[in-house]
Parts: sequence; structure tokens; C-alpha cells
Amino acid sequence: MEILYIIISFLILSISINVAVFSVYIKKRGINHLAKNLSTKNSHSNIYKKFLIPEIYTKNSLQLSFKNNVQNKNSFLPWKNKLITKFQELHDLPNFQDLQVNSLNIINSEKKLNYNVTKLSTIAQDGDTIILYELIPKKINKNTSAVFIVPGSGNQGAKDVINMNSEISDNYYQQGIAEQIVNEGYIVYVIENRGWGERKIDVGSICDQSDIFCSGEFLERQIKNLGFDLINLQIIDTLQTIKSLESNKKITFNNLFLLGITHGGKIALRSSLFLPELKGLLLSSSLFSTENFGTFGNGYNHGFLKYFDNPDLVITLAPKPLYLAWGQNENPPQRYEAQSLHTFTLVKNAYRLLNSEKNIVGIVHDQKINSGHTVDPQSVINFLKNYSNLPNSN
Repeated sequence: MEILYIIISFLILSISINVAVFSVYIKKRGINHLAKNLSTKNSHSNIYKKFLIPEIYTKNSLQLSFKNNVQNKNSFLPWKNKLITKFQELHDLPNFQDLQVNSLNIINSEKKLNYNVTKLSTIAQDGDTIILYELIPKKINKNTSAVFIVPGSGNQGAKDVINMNSEISDNYYQQGIAEQIVNEGYIVYVIENRGWGERKIDVGSICDQSDIFCSGEFLERQIKNLGFDLINLQIIDTLQTIKSLESNKKITFNNLFLLGITHGGKIALRSSLFLPELKGLLLSSSLFSTENFGTFGNGYNHGFLKYFDNPDLVITLAPKPLYLAWGQNENPPQRYEAQSLHTFTLVKNAYRLLNSEKNIVGIVHDQKINSGHTVDPQSVINFLKNYSNLPNSN
């Protein structure tokens, strides 16, 4: 009888806790938010139906798109140059050659089994401090390729990418991809995104302590009202850091791969526009067509749909090696891309026009971590192995 009483008491306590948690959730997020989440989770198998925007808004859109401007090989390069010029104009980005190179300062170093990891810093163009990790395999040769990684959003940051323990290790989702790559013999650099990780800001009472994404998201919204754009600053940080590495003879542009994970893919893609000698580009759980699937997240566009879409930006990399990956377990819009391969098809058609289909790889993986919004380590490593020893494509 006493045991039965204990069991009943435990059940009552458990139900009370769940009711309390549910009440707090509803109070904080609202019943509509709950319904939306449940609806999203239950619609993962649904076929995507495109939205309809009235023609009064779209009739002059995509003026500089690949589809509307490139008919043959001869028209590709002039189109590419025009698009990059327009992108730079819309984002008010400095010329790469005008970026100042500042010294790289060693903060600390640690010896691992197969590689050494060094934490570096340098001063950004606007005086902020850039944090960078360098992973060097113990055995390298003269032609060893380097991989520069731009992490996804969140305070997990670079430590997640290099598999370094922190107080939020339980929230890691980038699978220590830098460590896995360096263990294959590649040199790896990982930048810390402005606003997150070791570059997060003091948000005061704005963010719940458990919200590991809030710092960068709040910073982005707040500085827009101060006349700054966080994505632009992250692009400039990335380009300056790569330029500093090259200036210090740590890398060569024509033997460098750029890997962007989730949010980091936005930065990596846009940075690649200004790195014409880049060996190759890898975008994981990032790229999607805004024109076809809509605006998600921070709504980052600067009005660019008037001129081009994200697939147009990535097509400018052709014919260089390109890796595009999405997860079948992701949420929209990446899930839509995984289901339809819409962007991959557009980009592959452009590569076909340049007789370089062999240089594009599309992956749909079944990773479960972070709802599939992550990186697929084995396919990334396979891509690097297949393309790092090939001569550069121009």
C-alpha cells in the first residue's frame, strides 16, 4: 500500500511539473507559437507549394540573374563581373585590396595527438578583436591544402567546430568537423563569428541565460538601428583574416577551401565572391533560393532579389569545385532544398554550360543532430580528398 501511495504521489508531482512548464511556455510564447511548431513538425513530408507574390512587386526582379543573362560560355564572365560589382555596391563592401592587414597574435597553443592547435587574435578593420583557431597536422607537405571554416550561429562557435570542451558542450552541433579534417592531414583555420562564442556581447536582461543564439541575433537587430550590418561585418572579418593568413605565408589562395556551416555558409558564400583564386567552396545546411522558398531567419537580402538570388551568387564560383549539402531531417527552407534539389539543379545547369559538371557535388544526408541542420563529416572529407590534388579551375 505504501508503494502504491509513493507511485501515485510521484505521478501527481510529474503531472504538476508538466502543467507548470506548459503554462510557462504558453505565457512566454503563446498558443499560436505552439500550434505553429506542431504544424511544422507534422508537415515534414508534405510537398512544398510555392507562395504567390503579386506581379506588381516581382515584374522587375532578378534583373542580373544567371538565367536572364547567360546564354553561352562567352557571356558568363561579363555577367559574373557585373553581378559581383552590383553585390558589392548593394552591401557597401570595401575592395579586397584595400583591407588592412594587422598582425596575428598568439594567445595560447596546445599539442594534441595528431595536430597542434593555436588560438590567435587580430584587430578588425573597425577595431574589434577577431578570434581565430589554427589546427596544424604534425605531418604536412609543401602542397597541403588549407580549409578555412566559418561556423554556424550560436555561442557554441569555434569551440564546437574544433571539438574543444566548454560550458555548453552539450549544445554542440557542428560535430568537431575541424578536428576530423585536420586528422586527415589538412591545415584548418576556424574564425569566431562576431556576436557569438568568444565574441558574444553582454546582453544584460535581454536574453535568457539558456538562449545560446540570442547574443548574435540581438546584436544584429540592435546595430542595424545604429547604421551597421552584422553580416557585412562578418564578411569583412572573414576576408581580412584570410588576407592576413596569406600575408603571413600561412596559406596560399589557390590551395584554400572555404567551408561555411549553416549561418556560416552565408558568410563563406559572400566572401568567396572576392576570392577569385580560391580552390573550392563548401556550403553545408545553408544555401537556399529566397525567390523560390521565401525569406527566413534574419531576412538578409538588401533588396537583392531585384537583381539576383542566392543560387546566382554561388554560380559565380563556376567552374571551381563546389560542395552543396542539405539534410533530409532539416526544417524549412533547407528541407525544401533537400526534397526538391531546386538550387542544386540550377547551379548544376550552369556548371554544365561551362563543361564542368564533374566539379559540383550535391549531398542530401540523414544526420539527426540539431534536426539535421549541421555538417556531414564524411562527405566533406571525401570532397576534400577528391578535389584537393586537382589543378585549379578558372
